[in-house]
Amino acid sequence: MEFATLLIFWISFAMMIGALAESWNRSALIWRLSALIAIPLLRLAYSMVAGNATPRSPACRGYTYPGARICRLCGHELELMQASAQ
Repeated sequence: MEFATLLIFWISFAMMIGALAESWNRSALIWRLSALIAIPLLRLAYSMVAGNATPRSPACRGYTYPGARICRLCGHELELMQASAQ
């Protein structure tokens, strides 16, 4: 389900960029195709730079705050290495 949502967002955003380009008397097709290529590449670059910036609880897989010792969602005691790594 998450993939379908991302796909719809990706295509909708590319269409909006094309419409905006067309309103500025630019080629909508080229801008739409550029957006379809650029959006995944930018997301990949962001993922590579950000990495795993937010630690997750191994018990519930919920996001925790960097430096947390106990998960705020499930109460699981986090490893010191995970908390200090961020």
